[in-house]
Amino acid sequence: MDVFHEVKSIVAKYGHVDPDDITLDSTVDSLGLDSLSVIDIGVGIEEHSGRQVDQEQIDSFTSIRDMVNFIEQDS
Repeated sequence: MDVFHEVKSIVAKYGHVDPDDITLDSTVDSLGLDSLSVIDIGVGIEEHSGRQVDQEQIDSFTSIRDMVNFIEQDS
């Protein structure tokens, strides 16, 4: 599974979003994700990637692309 599909799965699970609505260019706002959902998604990314995701990083996630780029960096 590529990183985008992994992030898509995490966002669908923790953000309670239909996976069909999630694209690489989807934003947190366009998906209707609130701050608590984004924190949950950050925890999901942390569990999946094994990389610590601090609050500053979570706050910087404005799109699915940001989340994918975070996982891909240093991979």
